[in-house]
Amino acid sequence: MSVGKDRTYWMDLNHKGASEIFDLEKELLPFVHDPKGYESEKYDQEIRTTFYRKVNDLIGQEYMDKPAKTLADEVVKALLDGLATNNCNSTLMEVYCTWLDSMIYSKSFKTYLAKYTLDSNVDIWRVDPNHPFRQVDNNWLKQIGNKLANNKLEQGEKSQLIAKLRQRHKSKQAQAVGITFWKDIITLLEFEPKNIAYLNTFSECVDYYKDHFSPLDTAIRNLYTGFLQQDDVLDPFQELYKGYVALFLDKWFMYFDQYQEDQTGILQDIIDSNSGKIAIIVGDGVAYEIAEQVAIKVESLGSDSKLIRKHILADWPSITENNMSHIYISDGTVEPIQSKREKFLTAKNSDTSIDYIRLDEVNDEALTGRVLICTY
Repeated sequence: MSVGKDRTYWMDLNHKGASEIFDLEKELLPFVHDPKGYESEKYDQEIRTTFYRKVNDLIGQEYMDKPAKTLADEVVKALLDGLATNNCNSTLMEVYCTWLDSMIYSKSFKTYLAKYTLDSNVDIWRVDPNHPFRQVDNNWLKQIGNKLANNKLEQGEKSQLIAKLRQRHKSKQAQAVGITFWKDIITLLEFEPKNIAYLNTFSECVDYYKDHFSPLDTAIRNLYTGFLQQDDVLDPFQELYKGYVALFLDKWFMYFDQYQEDQTGILQDIIDSNSGKIAIIVGDGVAYEIAEQVAIKVESLGSDSKLIRKHILADWPSITENNMSHIYISDGTVEPIQSKREKFLTAKNSDTSIDYIRLDEVNDEALTGRVLICTY
């Protein structure tokens, strides 16, 4: 900071005021990240004292000579206290946001956070929406879950709650500390099942599942993953999901006699309809909502890809040897051995070279076949 500046310059700035010397929004973060190293590298004694006074003023306390680490701890405590009470100083808030977004400094924030004790009397519904406190989010989940379990979440309250949860979900700071599950809770809470009653054909059930119901499957799967060992948190949301599933399955099986599988010979159809080199990924029992997550990633590639969504109705019983046979073998023969299924497809396309490989074995080595089939 002082490179090229003589003592007269610094003394002049010191008389004018510390605010003209230090930009705390920029200086505080490297200081709290490594207080001992920062002060020894940056300042001489006189400038250091001026900096310390400015920092003490910022956090509202009298200046006292103390170790740099002690002052850094006090700064971070003031920051976290401010987030907990939704009254964080704007300079500290700027430091906080930059801190979590920094590849260089973010690790030290986790160390400070792990040592911080949140006041047990804090109003969890009044904390700053960008706070880093996982226990606050967990308590939100428990309170929402209790209302669901006791049928006490009225529509008006639910609407206000969803708005608050959406604000939390959009917080970059929440995502930076690993709070990513609110999207799934919102999906479950704002789902409206009344339109299920109007489904009158199996085709309508399929379209409804794709357009409206499959996000529920994704949401509950994500919650199972995140809260697998926390039944007390998960149970109310699981019960809510089960209620939706029961309503939908009543309609699904009401029209199930209209079900008609369309997966038989699908690999042959793809080969016949593409004259150029193609790669096909064949999965065993890939649910629609899982495939949709893949489609979303492909869609995010923008102009580098073209996405066409088309669902498949699998044959049943839904077991590997039956369904995989229908994918590879166009005459409907059931073949339990994968290599024989591949042999059938190769023989059916004697004028086309086909390579087979496991998806996890794909590498940069070019294969000679016109068709590449990857299984997983």
